[in-house]
Amino acid sequence: MRKGLGLVLVLGLWVGSGCREEPKVPPPAASGPWSQLKQDMSQEQVQQLLGQPTSKYSDPIEGTTWTYGQGPKAKQVFFDTGGKLRGWNVPK
Repeated sequence: MRKGLGLVLVLGLWVGSGCREEPKVPPPAASGPWSQLKQDMSQEQVQQLLGQPTSKYSDPIEGTTWTYGQGPKAKQVFFDTGGKLRGWNVPK
Protein backbone atom coordinates (compact mmCIF):
# COMPACT_ATOMS: atom_id res chain seq x y z
CA MET A 1 0.00 0.00 0.00
CA ARG A 2 2.90 2.40 0.58
CA LYS A 3 4.04 2.09 -3.06
CA GLY A 4 0.66 3.32 -4.27
CA LEU A 5 0.71 6.24 -1.86
CA GLY A 6 4.15 7.33 -3.12
CA LEU A 7 2.90 7.30 -6.71
CA VAL A 8 -0.12 9.38 -5.73
CA LEU A 9 2.11 11.92 -3.97
CA VAL A 10 4.49 12.20 -6.93
CA LEU A 11 1.60 12.46 -9.38
CA GLY A 12 -0.08 15.05 -7.16
CA LEU A 13 3.09 17.15 -7.07
CA TRP A 14 3.47 16.95 -10.85
CA VAL A 15 -0.18 17.88 -11.48
CA GLY A 16 -0.06 20.58 -8.81
CA SER A 17 2.98 22.16 -10.43
CA GLY A 18 0.93 23.13 -13.46
CA CYS A 19 2.21 20.39 -15.81
CA ARG A 20 3.66 23.08 -18.06
CA GLU A 21 7.35 23.34 -18.59
CA GLU A 22 8.46 26.95 -18.73
CA PRO A 23 10.30 27.89 -21.92
CA LYS A 24 14.01 28.08 -21.43
CA VAL A 25 15.93 31.02 -22.84
CA PRO A 26 18.63 29.64 -25.11
CA PRO A 27 21.97 31.36 -25.53
CA PRO A 28 21.77 34.09 -28.16
CA ALA A 29 22.30 33.15 -31.79
CA ALA A 30 25.65 34.05 -33.32
CA SER A 31 24.19 37.03 -35.17
CA GLY A 32 20.96 38.60 -36.36
CA PRO A 33 18.03 40.13 -34.53
CA TRP A 34 17.33 37.02 -32.43
CA SER A 35 20.64 37.60 -30.62
CA GLN A 36 19.30 40.98 -29.44
CA LEU A 37 16.28 39.59 -27.56
CA LYS A 38 16.26 40.33 -23.83
CA GLN A 39 14.01 39.24 -20.98
CA ASP A 40 11.20 41.72 -20.14
CA MET A 41 11.13 43.35 -23.60
CA SER A 42 7.66 44.56 -24.57
CA GLN A 43 5.71 43.09 -27.48
CA GLU A 44 6.27 46.36 -29.36
CA GLN A 45 10.05 46.11 -28.90
CA VAL A 46 10.09 42.49 -30.07
CA GLN A 47 7.98 43.32 -33.13
CA GLN A 48 10.30 46.22 -34.03
CA LEU A 49 13.24 43.83 -33.79
CA LEU A 50 11.81 40.70 -35.45
CA GLY A 51 8.95 42.04 -37.55
CA GLN A 52 5.38 40.78 -37.82
CA PRO A 53 4.99 37.16 -36.61
CA THR A 54 3.49 34.49 -38.85
CA SER A 55 0.95 33.67 -36.14
CA LYS A 56 -0.06 34.67 -32.61
CA TYR A 57 -1.74 32.56 -29.93
CA SER A 58 -3.01 34.07 -26.67
CA ASP A 59 -4.20 32.35 -23.53
CA PRO A 60 -5.52 34.42 -20.59
CA ILE A 61 -3.60 32.25 -18.10
CA GLU A 62 -0.46 31.13 -19.95
CA GLY A 63 0.28 34.31 -21.93
CA THR A 64 1.01 34.81 -25.62
CA THR A 65 3.13 32.89 -28.11
CA TRP A 66 4.29 34.41 -31.37
CA THR A 67 5.54 32.09 -34.11
CA TYR A 68 7.87 33.10 -36.93
CA GLY A 69 7.88 30.65 -39.85
CA GLN A 70 6.29 27.22 -40.06
CA GLY A 71 7.18 23.60 -39.47
CA PRO A 72 10.21 22.27 -37.60
CA LYS A 73 12.29 25.39 -38.35
CA ALA A 74 9.70 27.77 -36.84
CA LYS A 75 10.95 30.15 -34.15
CA GLN A 76 8.84 31.26 -31.18
CA VAL A 77 8.77 33.98 -28.55
CA PHE A 78 6.78 33.69 -25.30
CA PHE A 79 5.21 36.60 -23.42
CA ASP A 80 3.63 36.61 -19.98
CA THR A 81 0.06 37.85 -19.47
CA GLY A 82 1.43 41.38 -18.95
CA GLY A 83 3.03 41.37 -22.42
CA LYS A 84 6.67 41.03 -21.29
CA LEU A 85 9.08 38.66 -23.03
CA ARG A 86 9.69 35.54 -20.94
CA GLY A 87 11.53 33.26 -23.37
CA TRP A 88 12.12 32.16 -26.93
CA ASN A 89 13.24 29.16 -28.90
CA VAL A 90 15.24 29.09 -32.08
CA PRO A 91 15.63 25.61 -33.60
CA LYS A 92 19.10 24.72 -34.85
